[in-house]
Amino acid sequence: MSAILVLFSLLGGVALAEQPAVEVVSPVSATVDEKAIDSEVSAVEKVAWNVLSDVDWGTKADEMVVHVNALIAADAANSDALRPLLFRTLAEAGRAAENGNNARRPLYAAVDDRMVNFNWYLAASLAHQDSSLMALPKNADIRASIDFYLKMIDKGEMPDHFASSK
Repeated sequence: MSAILVLFSLLGGVALAEQPAVEVVSPVSATVDEKAIDSEVSAVEKVAWNVLSDVDWGTKADEMVVHVNALIAADAANSDALRPLLFRTLAEAGRAAENGNNARRPLYAAVDDRMVNFNWYLAASLAHQDSSLMALPKNADIRASIDFYLKMIDKGEMPDHFASSK
């Protein structure tokens, strides 16, 4: 299954033609290189917002989304071992999308008629299932942004994306 199909299903059938593909065997049996993803996420976490151009942040967001797709395909949302890495990757993909200043799919998508930073929304959905994840982002702005979506999920104003996967 390609990452395009993974995000295609995540977005309720919205086509994501510009999304780079990552080939995986199946959503449950896929494996990921946790160390490589963790290393790249850790490197992105250290980059100040004003170090990269909008275009470079957009490229970084696309790179993070490839890792998000691989982790979701490996069922990281339901894995105690991979869930924190998925959350951190979503948080940084969301930050890169925000800093890239380009509200395009797959970085932004409509959820219940609201245009949202899709990676932060997915991170909030994970945090709705496991509140301890909110302690992971070191950046207070990222925590606040994810918390914004988390509060809407908690109030029932937005669906919890991962609720049906438990």
